[in-house]
Amino acid sequence: MFFSATFGFDLTGEPFPGEPEAPVIFHFNVRLQGDKITENPVIVQNTWTLAHDWGEEERCPSPSPEKNKKVDELDQCNKMVGNDDNRARSNISKLNPSRISTSGKYFPFKQGYLSVATLRVGSEGIQMTVDGKHITSFAYRETLEPWLVSEVKISGDLKLISVVASGLPTSEDSDHTTDLESLKSVPLPQEKQLDLFIGVFSTANNFKRRMAVRRTWMQYSAVRSGAVAVRFFVGLHKNQIVNEELWNEARTYGDVQLMPFVDYYNLITWKTLAICIFG
Repeated sequence: MFFSATFGFDLTGEPFPGEPEAPVIFHFNVRLQGDKITENPVIVQNTWTLAHDWGEEERCPSPSPEKNKKVDELDQCNKMVGNDDNRARSNISKLNPSRISTSGKYFPFKQGYLSVATLRVGSEGIQMTVDGKHITSFAYRETLEPWLVSEVKISGDLKLISVVASGLPTSEDSDHTTDLESLKSVPLPQEKQLDLFIGVFSTANNFKRRMAVRRTWMQYSAVRSGAVAVRFFVGLHKNQIVNEELWNEARTYGDVQLMPFVDYYNLITWKTLAICIFG
C-alpha cells in the first residue's frame, strides 16, 4: 500500500433489524498530518454502534503511555511509535532508510512510501503489524467480537497494491433462495452411522455466512447423500427480532442447533462441548 495524508479501514458487521447502519467492529484510522489534538502522526482505533455511538477512543502514540494495557501479551500501543529509540531507528534504517524522519521519531507509515500492513485476530484482541513490526493492539468489545465481521471497508488517500485475506467470510444475498429444497439439510440417517459430523460455530445475525456455506461445500455429494452431516451451533441474541429470524431459519433449513444462552466470544467452550455431545 502507498499512503498519503489520511486513510483507514473499518471491519463492519451486519446491521441489526430496524437499524440502518452496520456496526463497526474495528475502526483503524491513520492521520499522517495529525489532528486537532496533535500535529504529529497518530493512529486512532475505535468501534461504533447505532445504540452507543463511538466507543472509547484509543490513540497511538498514547497520550498516557503509563496506562498502556496489554492485549495478547502485546502493548496496546508500541512504545517505539512516535518516540525516539536510537537502537530501533538504527535497525530500521538498515532495512529502509526512507522510513526514518528528520526528527528521529519512528512512525510505521510514511507518505508516498510502500508499506505492508498485517491485521491479525488474537484471543483477546486485534493486532496490527507493519513491515513485520507490531504496532498496535485493540481489545475486543462486548457484542463486537471478530466473528461478527462481514465486510472490510477501506477509505482515504491511499493506493492499494494488493490484499491477501485469510479466514474472511463470503457474503451471500439471502433474497436469492429459489432453490430452497436443495439448501435444506438432509435428515440424519437412522439405520447407519455417519462417516463424518461437522459442527460449525456461528452467531445469530450471520445469516449470509451460513447461506454461503449452504450454497458451496454443503452441496458436495457426501453432504447431500447424508454420509456427512453439517450443523451450525448458534447462541441467542439480545435482540428479540434477531432471535425470531434465527428460529425461522432453523425451522426452514434444519441445520441450526440453538444454544440456550446469549452468545459471547468467551462462551465458545460451551459450543465446543455442545458439538461433542451432539456428535
